[in-house]
Amino acid sequence: MQISGVDLRVGETVHGHVETTGDVARVIVRVGLWGMPLEQRAAGYFQGSGKIPFIAALFRGRWMMRIVAQSADGRETERDLPITLR
Repeated sequence: MQISGVDLRVGETVHGHVETTGDVARVIVRVGLWGMPLEQRAAGYFQGSGKIPFIAALFRGRWMMRIVAQSADGRETERDLPITLR
């Protein structure tokens, strides 16, 4: 997996991609209660981008970004990446 940065600011656009085995049907990125599916571009290749929305100062700081890969038969694997929201 690759992400354009881990020190993120409100209003910034973040890009990333995840490479998986060919049997993965879905990849979801989660931070806290927020989640976003990545678009599958090819077998085993998922990509996405998004703009960091305004978040109250209370919610800024260190978070764990969870990247969850799911196969069609329900198996899951997860990788975590620490990020900072400013």
